[in-house]
Amino acid sequence: MTFEKYLTKTVPFVEKELDYFLKDFLTCFKAYKRLLPFFSAFIDANKNGKRIRGSLIVLGYELSGKKADKKIYQLAALFELIQTGLLIHDDLIDRSDLRRGRPSIYAQFGSGHYAISQGISLGDLAFFYAEEKLSELNFSNGIQTQLSKEINSILSDTLIGQLLDVSLQHGGTIPNEEDIFLMIDKKTAVYTFSGPLHLGSIAQGVKKSTQTIYKFGKHLGIAFQIQDDILGIYGDESVIGKSNKSDIQEGKMTVLYAYALSHITKAQRMKLAKIYGYKNILAYDVETVRNIFDKSGARKHAEKIARAHFDNALSGVEKVTTNKQYQALLFSLIEYIKHRNK
Repeated sequence: MTFEKYLTKTVPFVEKELDYFLKDFLTCFKAYKRLLPFFSAFIDANKNGKRIRGSLIVLGYELSGKKADKKIYQLAALFELIQTGLLIHDDLIDRSDLRRGRPSIYAQFGSGHYAISQGISLGDLAFFYAEEKLSELNFSNGIQTQLSKEINSILSDTLIGQLLDVSLQHGGTIPNEEDIFLMIDKKTAVYTFSGPLHLGSIAQGVKKSTQTIYKFGKHLGIAFQIQDDILGIYGDESVIGKSNKSDIQEGKMTVLYAYALSHITKAQRMKLAKIYGYKNILAYDVETVRNIFDKSGARKHAEKIARAHFDNALSGVEKVTTNKQYQALLFSLIEYIKHRNK
């Protein structure tokens, strides 16, 4: 089975449980009528997600050979709720107007202090709601405790990654790739790949070293994020679901940007400094950044690093599971991530 077929099979079950929790979310807070527009916006913000993280929780559970049941899909759905909360906060930090092909919470409520205040609260509410509902799932006490601990660990790593991301943007020095890779590991690899896979294995009660899953997820996560950064600059925004200006506007610290700064002329650096990190840019400015990155060799360099991490992930598959069927599925996951366009 390919990973795309696995998603096709798995996502409807995750969506079903997510729909249940979103209806329950609205029921829990419906008494606060003044806040209904915010709750409705949060429910809409959950739409159009790819559900990769939730599906990887299911896959992490099934790697041992046992099929997922309702509570595993519930766990996956709750993690998707957490994902939406993180995306809301990410859009506030990045001042992003578009998310999942629709206006972000930040844009919907005015793109100012009010929107930031309400967005922070909505994201936090998602985290606490998900944690409360997790405590009600029918896992044994030991597994329940481990799941809660792992989710908190994933969130801690993600927030450390976010702090590093913002710090790199305001450091006043040229970022080095080591710092960027650490940020990607914390912000992307853990909560997108190794974390969800590990949550699934915990739910199954697997008691073995997590290093193999962590290493696999780290390599796949770094490759994924570098590819995402390339799409953020070169992708078609009607396909990727966000503006191709947004990474430039936020002054995002990427391998592309770091490499370019170290391999361009003083004139090119001055030109880039007038565009990168500024809100009011035009389509022409995006083309200028692309041209500078291309001439510096930044895109080729980033693509080379991504390929190396994809190769490392491939070599780690047989250490994650000895089941040939699931090895094939993990190989397919790597190919799915490698060839995505959004």
